[in-house]
Amino acid sequence: MTRIRIINITMACFSVFVSPLLLFMVTQTRQSDCQMLSSSFAWSDDLDLPCDRYSSSCWQFDDVESVSVCEKKCITFGNSCMSFSYARNSGLCTISNMSSGILPAGYAEFVTSNDVALFQRTRGEVSDLFEKWPYSSLPKPSSYKAIMENVSLDACAEECTRNTYFQCKSFGFSSVLKKCYLSDTRAGQEGGRLDYHDNLDHYEYRRNGVAG
Repeated sequence: MTRIRIINITMACFSVFVSPLLLFMVTQTRQSDCQMLSSSFAWSDDLDLPCDRYSSSCWQFDDVESVSVCEKKCITFGNSCMSFSYARNSGLCTISNMSSGILPAGYAEFVTSNDVALFQRTRGEVSDLFEKWPYSSLPKPSSYKAIMENVSLDACAEECTRNTYFQCKSFGFSSVLKKCYLSDTRAGQEGGRLDYHDNLDHYEYRRNGVAG
């Protein structure tokens, strides 16, 4: 039988399988997974965070008693927690600012791991991943590699996280013109300074973000 990964948190109390006859059956309820407090996370079973590759983006807590307690720890991190995983057998709770939307290879970067449940935020603004410098821009116009028009701030931020043509490390956004300017550099790579701009705000990944 092939395991079906459940995405809706309201269904995360069950292990669901599909038989060769395509008949669904619900197996024993996992009590720890039924104790979730909110619907703000999407659940994937038998997957874990790639902390071996991105150790600075993970915070781990031993002997956490339940997945709901692990979720509470994530919530206390605010916007810095984009995902968390919980190992049912060991009680290891891992908090992270990573998500499939910002990892270089996306969902494929997650690690297969038995008895671990992975939860990613499904609500909130993508722009929360970035720190804002009002009325600022990179000093060199040539630093902006792509321009988008008629977009929102969150759409601009999402395009930066998902861009595959170059590694987007920052962006400028004009709330007046609804324009988005994507860049493969950061202020620290251009002498550590930003220029004043009366119609643009500068955004970079927060210091504990994955991109660097």
